[in-house]
Formats: sequence, C-alpha cells, structure tokens
Amino acid sequence: MVIIKIIFSIISFLCLTGNSMALEKISLNRLSQYLMLNNKLSAEFTQTNDDKTISTGKVFILRPGRMRIEYETPDNSLIIVGGSRITIFDSRSNTYPREYSLNKTPLKLLLKKEVNLVESKSIISHTKNGEFTEVILHDPKSPTLGQLMLKFLDGPISLKQWVITNATGELTILDFKNFHNSHDLTNEMFNASMELDRRKNQ
Repeated sequence: MVIIKIIFSIISFLCLTGNSMALEKISLNRLSQYLMLNNKLSAEFTQTNDDKTISTGKVFILRPGRMRIEYETPDNSLIIVGGSRITIFDSRSNTYPREYSLNKTPLKLLLKKEVNLVESKSIISHTKNGEFTEVILHDPKSPTLGQLMLKFLDGPISLKQWVITNATGELTILDFKNFHNSHDLTNEMFNASMELDRRKNQ
C-alpha cells in the first residue's frame, strides 16, 4: 500500500507540473532560438482577409529577407519578397507586377537576419492566450505602419498563425499547417526579376 501511495503521489506531482508548464508562455529566449535555427521554412496556409474572403496556398521563408507566397486556384497570385521589395504578381491582370517596400510593412520584423526578442525594442506584448503564446511586434521608429502578431504552440515550438495589421487597421490572418524545415529552397524562388522573365517567355 505504501508503494501504491508513493506512485500516486509521483503521478499527481507530474500532472500538476505538466499543467503548470502548459499554462506558462514560451519564453522570448526560446522563441528567438526557434526563429534563428529555422531559417528555411515552408508551410501550407489558409488566409482570412479583412473582407472575410478566404485564400489558400503555400509559403516559403528563407531568412534573412526572403519570402514567397503562392496562392492556389482560382487566385493563382504570387508574392515574392526579396531585396527589400515586395513584388505582387496578379494572375488576373496583364499589367506589370506591383512593388512595395518591405521596410514599410511589419513583415520585415520576421525576416530580419538576427532575431533577438529578448533585447528587441519592437515587442508590444508577450502573452499567453489559451494554448497559444502570442507576440505582437511593431517598428518603434514607424509605429503607424502596422503590427505583426505571431502565435506559437509549444511541445515542440511551432509557428501556427500570424496576424498582420496594416497602417489602415485592416487584418490579414494566415493559419499555418505543417510548418517545417525545407533545405531545398533556392535563391531563384525569391528572385522577382527571374519570375517576370519566365512569365514573359511563356
């Protein structure tokens, strides 16, 4: 009976410890390590736009500074981030792609070469919301440009969602599925000029 009581005591302790850890947010140090170690990532996503329309596709991230978002049918649009520019290829238009400065969007915070959230001055909040650890960032030098919220799950750490709030307050939500390391990413995937030439030659 004594042995059984000891076993139950150990089990109870482990359960209480597990619940306690589950209630804790992931530390900024661990999140920084996760982002720094995972600099070649890809995932499937579902995007909810501010007008409640839904899009799906794949995202590829090659830090520092590069990202590719491929939208599935019927949209078939493409966004390439590279060289501090965001280039948008609209499949429904025959005009040249639109270009924007990466530095004018909160996405630049995710694509930086060095990610040190512990010492970052970009963090607005670092909280636990249900099962998610949420980190909200903005550029302290240009706070009116918008915000980026990153949502993580623990055990192991994985990026599950980001929410972009632009300068006008519009929200774009991307829910990620199967975020994983992709060692086969190439620089050509993030070259907007090469993509434009390819499309011209089709």
